[in-house]
Amino acid sequence: MWIREVDVPSDLIDAARAGRLVIFVGAGASRDEPAGLPDFRTLIKQIGASVSDQPNDDDLRHPDVYLGRLADKGIDVHRLVAHAINQPASQPNGLHQAIVKLATVHPSPRIVTTNYDLHLTTAAQAEGLDLAVYEAPALPVGDDFEGIIHLHGSLDQEPRRLVATDKDFGRAYLLDAWAARFLERMFAAFTVLFIGYSHGDVVMQYLARSLGPSGKRFVCTSDGDDPAWRQYGLTPVSYPAEGGSHAALPACLARWAELTAMGQTQHRARIADLVATEPPTIPEEVSYLDEVLEHPERIRYFTEKAHGATWFRWVAERPAFRALFDRERAGNESARTLMAWVADRYMLDESTSPLALLAMRDQPWPPATWQTIVHRLFAYDGEMRSWLSPWMVLALQNAPSPRDDLLDMLLAESSWGDNLGLALTLLEDRTRPVLKSALSFVDADTARFEVDLPGSEHWLSEAWSKVFAPMLDQHLAPIMASIDEQMARVYRLLRSLPDDSGFDPISFRRSAIEPHEQDSYREPIDVLIDAARDCIEHALVHEIDLAVRCVDAWAARGEALFRRLAVHAWRVRVDRSADEKLSWLEARDWLWEIRLQHEVYLLLREELPGASDEIAQAFVDAAIAGPPADGDDEVSPYRSYNLLAWLAQSAPDRPNIAQAFSDYQVAHPDFEPREHPDLNSYMISGFVENAPPLSADELHARIVEDPVAAVAALRQFQTDSLTLSGPTWTGALRSLQACVSAHPNDGLVVAEVLQPADGELRSAIIEGWDTADLDEQTIIDVLTVIDGWDRDEIRRAATKMLSNGGTQTNPTPWHQSPRARETARRLWPNEPETSTLSGADDLLTEAINHPAGDLAEFWTKVVQWAWTQAGDSWQGLPSELVTELDLMIVAEGRNGLLARTFLASQLHFYFAADPTWATSRLLPLFEWGRDEEMARGAWQGFLSWGRPNDGLLTAGLLDAYVETCRHHDALGSQLRHQLSAHLATIAMQAAADPLDWLPRFVVTAPEELRLSWADQVGHILEELNPDQAAAQWERWIRTYWARRVQSTPLPLARAEASTMARWLIGLASSRGEAVTLLVQTPAGLSQHSGLLHRIHELDLTADATNWATAITHLLRGTHGPNWSAAHYLQDIVKQLRAANPAPDLSELINQAMRLGVTSAADW
Repeated sequence: MWIREVDVPSDLIDAARAGRLVIFVGAGASRDEPAGLPDFRTLIKQIGASVSDQPNDDDLRHPDVYLGRLADKGIDVHRLVAHAINQPASQPNGLHQAIVKLATVHPSPRIVTTNYDLHLTTAAQAEGLDLAVYEAPALPVGDDFEGIIHLHGSLDQEPRRLVATDKDFGRAYLLDAWAARFLERMFAAFTVLFIGYSHGDVVMQYLARSLGPSGKRFVCTSDGDDPAWRQYGLTPVSYPAEGGSHAALPACLARWAELTAMGQTQHRARIADLVATEPPTIPEEVSYLDEVLEHPERIRYFTEKAHGATWFRWVAERPAFRALFDRERAGNESARTLMAWVADRYMLDESTSPLALLAMRDQPWPPATWQTIVHRLFAYDGEMRSWLSPWMVLALQNAPSPRDDLLDMLLAESSWGDNLGLALTLLEDRTRPVLKSALSFVDADTARFEVDLPGSEHWLSEAWSKVFAPMLDQHLAPIMASIDEQMARVYRLLRSLPDDSGFDPISFRRSAIEPHEQDSYREPIDVLIDAARDCIEHALVHEIDLAVRCVDAWAARGEALFRRLAVHAWRVRVDRSADEKLSWLEARDWLWEIRLQHEVYLLLREELPGASDEIAQAFVDAAIAGPPADGDDEVSPYRSYNLLAWLAQSAPDRPNIAQAFSDYQVAHPDFEPREHPDLNSYMISGFVENAPPLSADELHARIVEDPVAAVAALRQFQTDSLTLSGPTWTGALRSLQACVSAHPNDGLVVAEVLQPADGELRSAIIEGWDTADLDEQTIIDVLTVIDGWDRDEIRRAATKMLSNGGTQTNPTPWHQSPRARETARRLWPNEPETSTLSGADDLLTEAINHPAGDLAEFWTKVVQWAWTQAGDSWQGLPSELVTELDLMIVAEGRNGLLARTFLASQLHFYFAADPTWATSRLLPLFEWGRDEEMARGAWQGFLSWGRPNDGLLTAGLLDAYVETCRHHDALGSQLRHQLSAHLATIAMQAAADPLDWLPRFVVTAPEELRLSWADQVGHILEELNPDQAAAQWERWIRTYWARRVQSTPLPLARAEASTMARWLIGLASSRGEAVTLLVQTPAGLSQHSGLLHRIHELDLTADATNWATAITHLLRGTHGPNWSAAHYLQDIVKQLRAANPAPDLSELINQAMRLGVTSAADW
């Protein structure tokens, strides 16, 4: 990138932006005024003069050796060096200032210098910067530092610390090697830019030993052609030094820093200025716009303002334009924006479209580029004129996949005007035959294929009905020819397949050429068949010669579908008599062609009534004679019967046909006419209607009259046959259930006449009693009957009845009945009981639909009633109830699992009823280490229906909660949400100090669970009043948030920090402190967080500064365009500006523009 007069490599630009650049400064940086300090050669000349030992040329080439020789004579050369450098009049020059600005405008400023002077530090302090300063030999690690490094010491140290003599260099780079170690790691980790060195510098010779074989290293020099730089492994960055002046270098660096510091509004303004005139020729401006074109945010400012043919020609020559044709780069955001600019401003403008076409026609279109072009063609609201045709054809040639809904929709929704050729071109593309995988019914190791069309059936149908069918009056011939050729192409591909057996799957699947209910499940190829039918029907009315030629061609083809189209055409044509149509059919010997049967039969039905007796009799005779023999296969007489039945139905007024059919029926008394004689297959679908055969009152009357007969009437519906309507066996069972519900004693009566096989009737009776209004005596009678039945047979219905306890309108307190408890004891399933939901992930749902769960619910109601009856005398669970509950706790298999799942859901109730029993018997169920399946069931039950309290948490449930986070994958997504909700409630409402258990939660819970928990905490905070929220802040939130900022016990990742940002809404009185913590985290806005929506609904003016700080930080942490930013930020900014005083919103606006809200500059 050209900056002023210097072409700065992109690797340097990128490294600086990424915070991976080290600026390495030598003595040459301090030569220009007002610094005016000598380089190493000049320095030793001054020292030599001061000690009367003038250096020779060899000394000047090796100044370190010369100084070493003076030191060996006892001269304090370090003090002389320090004195020569420490000039009171010496001040930082423009290069020092530019270096500091360049380093500090980027993240992680790093400057290393071999100079002794303090001008870099002074320049930083003048900018108000407090950079860390390190002086040799106390250096940081070379791959992990920020600030200024004085590699060879500084004037702030004792002079003896300066690296000046050959012995000093030997210790620094060889013997002690502290400089070498620092440089080795620095060069390996960072990109380095040398400033102020010449290739002959003795310092550069020492540095070269530490450069290593690889790494990105650059040097600013006015002598870039000297090969010595390449020998050092350095890439020269050349600047002009006209007249010996090096002013171009600080000018470049200062401008680089200035460009980097520019905000989005400044970039937008500069880009607007540049594109307001002709394209630039100044290298810096050209480079700047080149970078803009590849920048994901700034390119939007360019495309917003640039227009005209001149600017397109300029862009077409830039590197960014080539990215549109590069598969790897075309999907980048900048390339997509540029392609949208090309499409919107040039491709769809008739005056500039040729210019864009010229630039793009010979290039490959990667998927991203292709998508933009086709989308713009689809969105174009004008007619598809001829100047757009090349774009469409090139789009078809470059399509990344044959199937694409956008092309299908474009065909159906565009306005084609007079451009029939282009419309047909697209239609032919969407209906060209392609292969798709098919099942192999013979050899699983052999690939089978079917022929399909790439277009979707829906859009092809839309295109035919809305685009092409209306064109038939003017363009019948070309449309008809195109459809005919597409169908021919389908069959050519079909016949080319290796497994071609002559079978026609296309014709076989199509029941009828005309619209037919059997063809409601359509494939794309059905649209071609419809189109062919519509074309021939139109031609038969308007262009008969064309129609005749087409029908004759179809009839001559061997494929069944074409022949069926021909028969259909003869049926609908009106220029031929009935005899002519039937004679045509007879001449082709297609009467018995099964593949043509539907169309042939329709032709017979319509024309036979008006045919001559001779022709009609000919078809009767043919029907009686039957089809010709097919080899050794015997011809079924039913085919003749079917045809005669059809002829008789078609011409009921012809006695000869009726007699012929009657005679054949006598000869074949077991034959019956089909419902659809013209079709060889017929499919129906529907829903079984479980209609009751009798109402409750009707069945009641029958039971009163004769219970045996009433039951027999119900049994007649117990059949294996399937009917789609009318009374069914299920309906009969519902009749009995409804009857018993309304008349409970009918159940007792029917029970006496049931047979052993009437298990379903017994269950229906129990289900009726379940909802009936039962008095005390009837309850005893019902239980007596149930106790006498096979428990395994009626267990499900009986346990459900006991657990339900009747209905709201007809409650039956089974749990209060000692007799019902005896029944319940007998109903416990000792053998595994199959569940209707067996193996379901939701164990609680399975439990409440299972006898074991029903009995657990029943005994829980018994406990509730017993506790209520005892009142203040309650001393915990009675022993007889403990026995029943313990039986379920220790039961093995799925029966026990489901019972325990229900009991665990009632943990809070049992802990209140008997803390000792609940702690010893129920709490262990929640321990994952004892039995994982048991714990999964317990937690499913409790998280669904349970609630924690302080007593349970203290008794061990809190530890179990935290441990459950480790086993989150054993719970479904809804239960994981419930787990996080419980933990949020515990943090906000329980007596336990959250700061004691949250560290374990953070370490144990996966990120998904922590995110859900943080979101739940935010929700609860929003529901609290300000004083309550402030109390939570003081109690634990401030400390927890601060610890997380300090990575205790884990650092805050972006997603978690972003979710916690919601807490700001509820923390009105503590928001300032909360914002201070928030800005220390990597929080941002996700696409679906809804945070800006919540914020924009608040009154922001009262706390505008905090909200501005928080929102700016969130925007800074957001990457990629964000819909909510564009939608809500303008209103938020309006509110913030209304505050008094209004906060500084420049950075908020800057970040909004970075995220694609280009209009933010105008807010």
